[in-house]
This record gives sequence, structure tokens and C-alpha cells, in this order.
Amino acid sequence: MKPIWSTLHLIFFRFVFIFFILWASPWNWLPYVDNWLSEYAYYPAFWVRNYLLHPNESPVWTHAPTGSGDTYDDWLLTWVFLMVSIFGTVVWTLADRLRKEYITLDYWFRVFLRYYLAMVLFSYGFHKIFPHQMPFPNLAQLHTPLGDLSPMRLAWLFIGYSTPYEFFSGLMESLAALFLIFRRTQLLGSILAANTLFNVVMFNYCYDIPVKLFSTQLFLFSCYLIAHDRERLFSFFFKSTPSPAPDYGPSFQSIPLKILRYSLFLLFAGYYLVYGFYNEYKFNRELKTRPVFELYGAYEVKRHLINQAVINGPTDTLRWNQIIMGNGFNPNQSYGMVKRGTYLVDRTIQTIDSAGGAGGARAFNITFRDDTLRNFIGRFERINQNEIQLNGIARGDTIQLDLSRINKPFKLETRPFHWVSATPY
Repeated sequence: MKPIWSTLHLIFFRFVFIFFILWASPWNWLPYVDNWLSEYAYYPAFWVRNYLLHPNESPVWTHAPTGSGDTYDDWLLTWVFLMVSIFGTVVWTLADRLRKEYITLDYWFRVFLRYYLAMVLFSYGFHKIFPHQMPFPNLAQLHTPLGDLSPMRLAWLFIGYSTPYEFFSGLMESLAALFLIFRRTQLLGSILAANTLFNVVMFNYCYDIPVKLFSTQLFLFSCYLIAHDRERLFSFFFKSTPSPAPDYGPSFQSIPLKILRYSLFLLFAGYYLVYGFYNEYKFNRELKTRPVFELYGAYEVKRHLINQAVINGPTDTLRWNQIIMGNGFNPNQSYGMVKRGTYLVDRTIQTIDSAGGAGGARAFNITFRDDTLRNFIGRFERINQNEIQLNGIARGDTIQLDLSRINKPFKLETRPFHWVSATPY
């Protein structure tokens, strides 16, 4: 005989079921229609913004991806999901007030949450096992003063400095995902996921990393999974009494159902576990064999001419004092920065023309990522191994820059690990 749930338990389940399904939005994963649905995913938030909160402003019906999961639209959409869930709970409770339990629906709901968490944790875990999510500080970041880093970038570099620590973080996320996909280890996976995700949540809130909503969602999902075994856990940890045997759900006795179950499991594991791991491994090999940008390095601007007039004052914001050129996604592209005046820093993308030999002038462009009006279009010429001359046009002015390589060692790159340390360093 199935146990009877309390009224509070029934209402709580109805609310959580609606809210978590809306929050996870599994329909966005459907092939062929996911791109179409993504165009309308924020429409509930747009409606609230345009007609309730800001009716006197120009209506907004588009959401430009910025890489942030905590935009104004994201918070509004979460609020809409919350309101819809409350309303849906009231309607569901009135329409199904004679129901005594939702044990079967709760089982399949937990299956959905388990595999949703596993899907996400496999992705993030493999992205850390092969340190792609938070790579070692690049050349531009090493030349950025500590005080100029955002809290998020500081946190990113803190993790990225230590490959073993990032590997350990990814391993814990991957193990949690692996335990979640098996029914007999789902509780262990839920506990491991909750502990790992709570650390991620605190990291995101304390360092202002714009994944607060998503990490909170994942943490609450794992807590709900743990709550299913709350009585067993309480008996084991606090009452020192034998805990009841877990209920693993339906046994799937018929052959067709067993075939369907194992087929779906293998499909999931094959794609998110095997193929996901292989993709990260393949990308890691590509990164290691990717050629270095030809002009890779940090350069001091020895001389800066605008329309043939020398700009001497190092505090003049028109004068470029340093140009940093790191690596990009191909050997002819670089991500770096330009330092102007005393403290101004501009993020840049440098590109060179692959045609032509190492000698002679070749096409060289600098794109300013936050102010394209400053873009430099010109050519570069090597004077010697450590000196380069740039000639081109920026803002309609002719520009000449004489660059000299800066060979500066950084302790983050050179200091080895110490088992024995005489003093803190």
C-alpha cells in the first residue's frame, strides 16, 4: 500500500515540480526546434518588462547573448517562472485535491533531475579535467595590474594557475555525474553534487561571477534529490538506528521495457560521457599543437608618432606605452591589450597577414574590442629579433610605432612547487 502524503507535502511537490521544470526548460534541448524556441524563450520576461515594469520606455523584444547568465532578462524570467509556479500550484491543488500521493510522478521527476544534473556536471567536469574552463593566465593577464582585474577574473586566474586543483574540481563534478546516472549510487552522487555545487555557488556569489542563477538552480536540484532520502540519512547519522532499505523504483520486468531502459541509458552515457570526454580530449590535443602567434610577446612602445609628430608624454592617453600580443585561435590571430597613458587598458585582437615571408612589411591590424573607433589598420616590419615597427592609420591619423620586446619573467610561471618552505612566500 502506498503511503499517504501530508497536504503540505502535496503542495510542496506540485510547486517544485512546476518551478524546476520551467527553470530547466528541457524543451530547449529538442533537436531542430531548439534554435527556434531560443528566440522566444525570453518573451515572458519581455512582456513583464515592457507592460508592467517599464511601460513608458521603448519595448524590448530581443535578448543579446553576452555570456552572462545573470542579466536583467534572466532574473525577470526566473521571477516569471516563480509566479507561474505559484499560480499553477493553486490550480493543480484545486483540480486534484483528492490525490493522496505522487510517488510515481516523483520517481520520474527525480530521474529527470538526476540526468539533467549529470549532463551539466559531465560537461563542466570534463572542461576542468582538461583545463579549458579556467586556463593558466595568458600573457595579457600576466601584464595586467592586480588591482585592474575584476573579481570574476581574479577568481578565474586563481583556479587557472593550479592545473592540479582545477583537475581535482573537475574530477569531483565528473564523479558526481557518474554516480547520479546509476540508481544504486544516486544518493552518493546527489550528496557529492550538492557539496561540489555549494562551493561553486559561493564562488559565484562572493566573486560576482555571472552564473549565480544557474549554479543556484543546480544546487537546489541536488538538494531535492537528497531530500528524498532524508529519513534514511537522519536515522543513520543522528539516531544510530538501521535505516530502511532504499526504494529504487520500478524493476522493469518486461523485455521490451528493459531493452528501452538500457538503450536510453547507453545513448545518454555514450553521448555525454564518452563523446563528451573525447571532445575535450581532442580539443586539448589541438590546443597543444596550435602554432604560436608570430609576434607573440609583450612590447614597449619606444616611439609613438601621430601624423609624424612624436608623442613623448607617457601620461598622455593618446600615447600607446605597451602592446601585449598573446595567442589566439589561429596562428595569425592574437588576443592582447594596449596600455595607454598612466593606467588605461584596452582589450585588443591583433591579426597579421599570412602571405609574404618573415622579412618585409606585412599587413597587421589591431581591433579594439570595446572601442572599434580606435582600430589600427596597417603593416608591420621586423627590424630585428626584438624590435618591430608598425605603420598604419587609426582614427584617420597616420600612426608609427617603434616596438621593443619586453623579456620579463613572472614568478607565477617560474616558481616551482616546494614541499619544504622555510618562510611563506
